[in-house]
Amino acid sequence: MEELSYIEAWRTWWTGANVNKFELWGLPVPVWARVGKVLQFMAGLAIVLDLIGPEN
Repeated sequence: MEELSYIEAWRTWWTGANVNKFELWGLPVPVWARVGKVLQFMAGLAIVLDLIGPEN
């Protein structure tokens, strides 16, 4: 796999090219997508738990 810098990854993605075959900071781009989805889920869960509150 070809290694990309952060800026190169953005430029490649912005042009519409498939970036799945590249690496960013030593990990394949799809791994970073999964990490982002997990963080997104955790943030949503934190909001829901905050709305529920410790009383319930």
